[in-house]
Amino acid sequence: MQEAITAHALNAIRVLEREQAVRLLERELEEQRSRLRGHLLTLYGFGRQGYLRLLLALDPQHDLPSAIRQVRFLARRDTVAVQEIERLGDSLAEERDVLLEERARSSAWLERERLRRGELDTTRARQRALLEKAEKRRRELVAEAEDLRQREERLGRLIGLLLEGEEALSGVAVQEFRGVLDWPTEGRIVEEFGLRQDPRYKTLVPFNGVGILPRHTPAEVRPVYRGKVLYAAPFQGFGLTVVVSHSGGILSLYAGLDDLRVGKGDVVSLRSLLGTTTARLYFEIRDGNRPVNPRGWLR
Repeated sequence: MQEAITAHALNAIRVLEREQAVRLLERELEEQRSRLRGHLLTLYGFGRQGYLRLLLALDPQHDLPSAIRQVRFLARRDTVAVQEIERLGDSLAEERDVLLEERARSSAWLERERLRRGELDTTRARQRALLEKAEKRRRELVAEAEDLRQREERLGRLIGLLLEGEEALSGVAVQEFRGVLDWPTEGRIVEEFGLRQDPRYKTLVPFNGVGILPRHTPAEVRPVYRGKVLYAAPFQGFGLTVVVSHSGGILSLYAGLDDLRVGKGDVVSLRSLLGTTTARLYFEIRDGNRPVNPRGWLR
């Protein structure tokens, strides 16, 4: 940027120098023309054959050689004046051409600089917009992470309250069937268990279950193992939610249901219908009140 400013300043100096040179040449040319104009007016007074009449007017009979030399001097002087006028005219034309080129170069530089500054302003505005967008997204991710943290804390407190005073279920522990349990509904996993990292902002967001997108809707949601319903109601941040307690101290959680087909205290089997969903089903397995990856339990 500094180099461009310096180059423009030097070019402006050259333009001023050329303009001054042109003014000096114009002044000198006008002076030469004025002097020649005076000589020509004098000769014009003698009519045609002005130099001859001038010679006769100088009384050549008195001193002919001197008169001839004087007329020759006047003629030579006028010839030199004409030549000087022609030279000055040529120089003035050249200087004017150079001046026009310098002015054109300066104008072109100013236009390029105007365009460059416009592009720079546009780039800076785009960068500001991107930074503002990035900052807005960062704040959203921070808020999302905080919301998930608070949601998980609320869910953890709920599970803790549900487990208080709850007697362990009898029967074969669900751990015996770990890895061969059926999924609660047919579909594909769209959200995985664990910490999720935003690919751009590298923000870590906890996710204590899996998100299942149903293959068909409405999709039936069934328990992964027999057990007892500890909770069946809406829950903040999760929608309609069912929590089932299984033998062996394991809990399963089903959230995002469109309707509920069970109530608190119901005993459910593998064929029982907990409810249906037309959107993503959120599913968790907890060992006591500690979330574990459902993929290690289901086939």
